[in-house]
Parts: sequence; structure tokens; C-alpha cells
Amino acid sequence: CGSGEALCSLAASRPDADFVGVDWFRGGLAAAMQGLDEAGASANARLVRADAATLLRDGLEARRALDEVLVFFPDPWRGSEGRRIVRPEVVQSLSPLMQDGGRL
Repeated sequence: CGSGEALCSLAASRPDADFVGVDWFRGGLAAAMQGLDEAGASANARLVRADAATLLRDGLEARRALDEVLVFFPDPWRGSEGRRIVRPEVVQSLSPLMQDGGRL
């Protein structure tokens, strides 16, 4: 989610779709919340304070609810493999959550 620029733009330009922004840092989530409010896009966007890998593994029902997953910062701290979101076990945890034909 970061500071939410992409989320705000997507939610505002696609009011028929629902979006979820995930980040651990409160400052980024607060900025995203403000941006969504200013863009008039808060009706179709939600924010979750969580580690994205943990949320995907443990925090969502295993039902095919996601049709698209966008990853903007796959390696937030270069050199720290444990913090990378695009790694085999995380991608595998997406499988039961994605609709048929879903995109990563």
C-alpha cells in the first residue's frame, strides 16, 4: 500500500471494482486513507494493517475471491529474503485465494 497513490488512482478509476491495500506501517495507511477520502474513492477501497505474507497465509478464508493481485514493492528491504513478498511459499498461498484466470 505504501502511501496509497496507486490504490487511490485505481479505486477512483474503477468504481465497479473493490480494492484492498495492505501495509504494516501506520503512516502509510494514514496517507492512503486521506488520499482515498480526497479522491472520493473510499467506498470501494479498504485498508488492512498487516504483514501481507502473513495475511495471505493465515488471515483470509480459502475461497476464490481475488481476481487480481498487484505487488508494487516486492523487495522492500533489499537483501532481506524473509521480507520479500514474491517468494515461492507466498505465491503458493495465493493459489486457493485466486479466481480461475486470476492475475498476479
